[in-house]
Amino acid sequence: MLSNAQDKNKMKKILQNNRSRVDEDSAKAILGMLKVNINLKEIMTTDDSGRTVYDMCKAFEEYREEGRKEGRREGKRDGELSMVLQNIKSLMKKQNLSFDDAADLLGLAVGIRKHLLTLLLTLL
Repeated sequence: MLSNAQDKNKMKKILQNNRSRVDEDSAKAILGMLKVNINLKEIMTTDDSGRTVYDMCKAFEEYREEGRKEGRREGKRDGELSMVLQNIKSLMKKQNLSFDDAADLLGLAVGIRKHLLTLLLTLL
């Protein structure tokens, strides 16, 4: 698993073909090396002999799903910022306003203004 961690297709194949269950120390080591932050209780299970083991396939499935959710959140945020940026540009053009005056009309906080101004400058 570790040797193929950077190759998404190989990892997917490994996870589909194996149900890798490891002890707690191994699970912590693998997740730590890959910088995966998952609550071990969520992947804890019991093997056929009654020992507590950690399902690494489930860990990676949860990690991938969290990545998807983060991607959707970033996409939504970028879409919202793009819409606000379009509103600012429209106000600047139609009302002959400065960036700050347009941002004032929209009631934007300073942090958002800086971020939008950076985006605007990169688009010019």
